[in-house]
Amino acid sequence: MVVKKALLQKAPPPEPKKVAALTAKSTDEEEDEEQSEATTEDETPAAKADAEQKEAERAAAAAAKARALEERKTAERQRKEQQAQEKKKAAEERKAAERERRQRLAQERERVAAEKAEKERAAALQKKRAEQELQDKRMAELERKAAALAEQKRIARERERMAEEKAEQERLAASDRSKKAELARREKTRLEQEQRIAERAEQEKLARVRAEEKAALERLAAAERKRQEEQELQKRLAEQEQRAAEREEKERLSRMRKRAAAEQAEQERILAAQKKKIKELALQEKLRAEQEKKAAQKAEAERLARERERLAAEKTELERVAALEKKKAAEQALQEKKKAEQERKAAQKAEAERLARERERLAAEKTERERGAALEKKRQAEQALQERLRAEQERKAAQKAEAERLARERERLAAEKAERERVAAMERKLRVAQASSPAVSGSASGTAPKQASQPPKPASKSAETVTQKPKPAEEKGLVLPIIYGDLKVIVQSAGDLKLTVLFREYPRSKRSRPLSRNESRREQKLSPIVVKTPDHAEEAIVEKTAEGIYTFVAEGEGGSAAQASCIVKVYEKSKTGKTRRLGSKAITGKTVVARVLMPDGIVWEDDGAFTGSMQDSDGVTKFISDTGLVWKEYAP
Repeated sequence: MVVKKALLQKAPPPEPKKVAALTAKSTDEEEDEEQSEATTEDETPAAKADAEQKEAERAAAAAAKARALEERKTAERQRKEQQAQEKKKAAEERKAAERERRQRLAQERERVAAEKAEKERAAALQKKRAEQELQDKRMAELERKAAALAEQKRIARERERMAEEKAEQERLAASDRSKKAELARREKTRLEQEQRIAERAEQEKLARVRAEEKAALERLAAAERKRQEEQELQKRLAEQEQRAAEREEKERLSRMRKRAAAEQAEQERILAAQKKKIKELALQEKLRAEQEKKAAQKAEAERLARERERLAAEKTELERVAALEKKKAAEQALQEKKKAEQERKAAQKAEAERLARERERLAAEKTERERGAALEKKRQAEQALQERLRAEQERKAAQKAEAERLARERERLAAEKAERERVAAMERKLRVAQASSPAVSGSASGTAPKQASQPPKPASKSAETVTQKPKPAEEKGLVLPIIYGDLKVIVQSAGDLKLTVLFREYPRSKRSRPLSRNESRREQKLSPIVVKTPDHAEEAIVEKTAEGIYTFVAEGEGGSAAQASCIVKVYEKSKTGKTRRLGSKAITGKTVVARVLMPDGIVWEDDGAFTGSMQDSDGVTKFISDTGLVWKEYAP
């Protein structure tokens, strides 16, 4: 009976149907006992004594059965409570999965918002460039109008000068006519007396006039040759200036393209570290453009000054020649008119060539901007595709992890079901053995009184057989389950350590600039899951991480010094998880063993994760050019 009770206590609680079947069997056994009591009333006193003994044994068995039934009910209640706890745990897991899904959705929304802000910034930059182009076009139009106005003023001054010269020539002609009339009157009065003198004077005058005309013609020819030479020289100088200007323009465009390419490469390489200086660079570029424009304006003004000086010299020369060529005023006026027309055409041609060069330059700049915009658009498309692929991989990894968890859960449930079936089979064997024992005792009671005490033996043998089955090996010690989280830091040391976790916010939208000293001091102390392993290792687990920097500080027990090695595990349960071994570090007082930027999983002590670093009197700054991250840690 003791063995049977022990087996019943170890067995799991039966199902309600089995309990009902057991109670029905116990009722049938009680009826059989009543019938057997009725048949044995007329037996001998010895048989009555045996019957009383059997009755006592049956009463004890019934009491044991009642106790077993009560224990089964208690076990059933415990099983129901365990099922309720499992349901509660499953609901908590579903809630955790829902929270994780919401966090992923929030991260996706933040990423979309960041992409939208980047697109808006690019649109604003493109708009600013369009405004700059429009301003440049307006300035070019104003310059063209100013040049046209200056040309009109020059033509007006030239016309005024020609009118003044014509008036002067008419005045001189009138003066000559009056003088000739006076001479004629005097000659008439002295005609007879001075006829020969007059003839000789006339002849001499004619000779002088011819000599003067000849000299004037020679001077005119020399002046014409000189003017043509000057025109050729000016034409060559203009062509040289044009070629020099074109060469300078090409060199300037080449320098601008090279500088733009260098600036773009430099900007892409240290975009994260120098985003804060973009405005200053833009201002410097604007000042440089203004300086170049001012230099171009200054060069144009100098050229106009040289043109004006040349025109003034020509005007002086023309005035000097006009004084000598009064008789050739009409021809000279025609030549000047032709010259003005040629200059105007040359100026128009030069203006047309300058406008053509300006249009070519603008077209080249527009093509360059369109190519840059196309490259930027392609880069953004590739980045978006990579983000989508990464999100798809994370989703598939999460689905695979969930499927593996469900498979493990199904295996566990199948193992529990098999265990319950095994225990139920054992209980059925036990009940068969218990049911066969009363039948044997009933058949033996009518033959001999000595054999009435033998029925318990088969039951005890069956009980002994059940107890001789191998028991499952009991586990010694406390088995701790593996705890997973987004971030885990393991610190291994020969002595006991105390781990502290600090957190400061560093959202992705602000990572283009380093935190200020005041912002870096805004840390909050966290309460992570801390597990001490038997090999003197401390595990600090942060189940759900936020966007920011997690600092892990280790301290020896009692402030003692120690040597410790550190391991950082990020998203340990995911396929995209990472593990970083940071090597050994001396622990003296409170020592920082690891700094981790989440959710990127970037470890401050891992220099290979960064593009470069800078050190100044305040602290150390590390950056990543591809993502634009700037992370600064200040010196204590």
